[in-house]
Amino acid sequence: RLIIDSQCRLECGGRLLDEPAAIWLLRPANAPRASWLRPQDQQLACAMSANGQLNLPALLQQLGSLGLNELWVEAGAT
Repeated sequence: RLIIDSQCRLECGGRLLDEPAAIWLLRPANAPRASWLRPQDQQLACAMSANGQLNLPALLQQLGSLGLNELWVEAGAT
């Protein structure tokens, strides 16, 4: 599972942690490591633009370089 949390709002993994699959959490490079991540989970720096917004083209290229070539996107309330 890949979670993009560019605003660092996700405070707890909640039901995500019920699944044994590893979580890749993408946050800005200067974000502290999420305390709820398990040993098999990773926090990666996501690509941000100069104005602090998510740089989607750069992010997709970053994911491709990690071998992630297909995405299923879900969006929650903001």
